[in-house]
Amino acid sequence: RVRQHQHVTSETGHPCLKFSISQMQPKLGSFKIPWLLIFSICLLSLVHCSWAASIDSKKDRPCGTIDDIDQLRQIADEALEAQDLDKAEACTLKLIQLDPALVTSKDWERMGVARKLRLDFKGAIEYLGIAVALAPEDGWSEARLELANALVGAGRLEDAMAEYRRCSALQPTRYEPFVNGGNVHFHLGQLKQAEAFYRRAATLDPGNPDALVNLGTLLTKTGRVDEALRTYSDVLRADPENPDAMQNMGSILVDSGNLVEAVKTYGMAISVQPSRATLHFNLGNARVSLGHLEDALVSFRRASELDPSMLSAWCAAATVLLAVGRHHEAEEAAGLA
Repeated sequence: RVRQHQHVTSETGHPCLKFSISQMQPKLGSFKIPWLLIFSICLLSLVHCSWAASIDSKKDRPCGTIDDIDQLRQIADEALEAQDLDKAEACTLKLIQLDPALVTSKDWERMGVARKLRLDFKGAIEYLGIAVALAPEDGWSEARLELANALVGAGRLEDAMAEYRRCSALQPTRYEPFVNGGNVHFHLGQLKQAEAFYRRAATLDPGNPDALVNLGTLLTKTGRVDEALRTYSDVLRADPENPDAMQNMGSILVDSGNLVEAVKTYGMAISVQPSRATLHFNLGNARVSLGHLEDALVSFRRASELDPSMLSAWCAAATVLLAVGRHHEAEEAAGLA
């Protein structure tokens, strides 16, 4: 029986993760754009002009008939916020086509974020690298966080870690680089470093749920279960409906044999986030342990409905069906798995 724990990645600005690139870093102090960068910007503009022109012809693209750069920028920002990636990219490319000289770091950042949301991490890294290079003279840009997260998405964890460190050096009061940097350490198995990063994030932003939930996951992994429970309790005091804290607390309660409380905790989490398949799956496991097989079957089936790729839910449902003597249904569930 496998329970699903939730590990959270902090997000700021746009509703997505942030990643960065190590090859194209602005120098502190006075910064001159290298000729290679200018060439890259011009090349990208030329490559995308034909695409922007084809998008212009579509009547459902309001940016196609707009020639005001500020208006295009506003439409693109609103589209990205609404995760209308086609419109966000089309309006930004139209802006680039109109006057490449007026393109800002934020415009390239918008393109990079859109690429990242499409899981095109290579494209995201390219655009966000340009955004970082065009950042203000102090070297700070939200694009740097976006770029670091794109590197994580591309599996370049060491490069991502280097970028998170640069972020924290440039903006020492920002908690996000420590949460996301802690996640990189966690996935690299560097648990002491991860813990230090999570605790630093929690110090910079007291009560931050992302930092504390991830710290609780780490504490559980390292056997400090009581401290993990206290950490999740701290989260729930500040945010009584935090489903991540409730999900992980429920898993600890199951492991400690407190099944009734675990069922209650999972139930509360589901009332907050009913579409999370792992919550239903974990609730099903707790119900099996209590001997409530019919209720468990309901939970496993709901988990598989929400996430048809969750093979563990199909297998668990088949196992319960066998246990209650419904062999034909069990065979069907096993076949779907």
